[in-house]
Order: sequence, then C-alpha cells, then structure tokens
Amino acid sequence: MGCSKTHFHGILFNKKEPFPYKCGWGKVIKFSEASLNLQNISTAINSEITTFKDIQINKRDVSDFAGAQVAIGSAINVLNNLNTGASVSNFSNKNKHSLNRNISCALKKDNKAKGIIDDLKKGMGHLNDERLVRGILKGALRCKRSIIEMLIKFESKNN
Repeated sequence: MGCSKTHFHGILFNKKEPFPYKCGWGKVIKFSEASLNLQNISTAINSEITTFKDIQINKRDVSDFAGAQVAIGSAINVLNNLNTGASVSNFSNKNKHSLNRNISCALKKDNKAKGIIDDLKKGMGHLNDERLVRGILKGALRCKRSIIEMLIKFESKNN
C-alpha cells in the first residue's frame, strides 16, 4: 500500500486528495521535526491568518488593528529571515528564482497591507480599507502557499 508514516487524507484547499489509497496529501510531521524553512513559512502563514481575522470588515476597533500590526509584522520578519541559502542549495536556478519570486511577492503584499493597517490604527484609514487589506492578504497567502508547496516538494525528494 504506502509507507508506514501518518498521512493527511481528506479535502484540502477544496480539492479531493490526490492519492486516496496511498499517501493522500502526504506525510504528517511534527512542527519541531520540519526544516527551518518549513517552520518559518508555516509561522508566516499563521501570522497572516491572525492578521486576516483581526481585520474585521466595518469594525474599526483600534485593538484589532494593534493585533493585526503585530501579526503582520511577525509574518514580514519571518519572510525576511526565511533561510533560502543552504537549505535549497540543491534547487535548480529556475526553482531558486521561482522561490525568491514568491517570497518577494508575499513580502510586497504584506508590506502593503501593513502600511494600510498602520494608517487604520492611526485613524487615517478610508472607507473599505479593511476589505482592501483582506484582499491583499489573500494574495499574500497564495504566494506563501506556493512557497510551502515548493519547499515540501523539494524536501520530500531529499528525504
């Protein structure tokens, strides 16, 4: 059948699992056993989701904006510190370029969202800014999802 490891089975990203009778979506590992790159991008995604939840549409609560500021700042710091050197040294130049392009995409969107959140916290926001931030964050999550997919694919080939 498959290997003896625990695997994730079911629906993910609104898609049925690719290998229902074998490995499903792939191995499940403890966070502490994941590579530093996977831990970093997972942390950035969790921070992004926290930011998304803190930006309540049509609810201008300064404490929510403060929480969103902290969370988006964490996501940006993690992306800036994402170790793409030694851990991906076996990536082809094309894959390194694609990985760096996705990191840049996520950083650009997170920094744009942070600027708007900073303005909202200062009371300088505009109508529909919360909706705009949430749209930007969705784009950043797509970039981060691409990063994590690349890292998982790379690491599964090398383990």
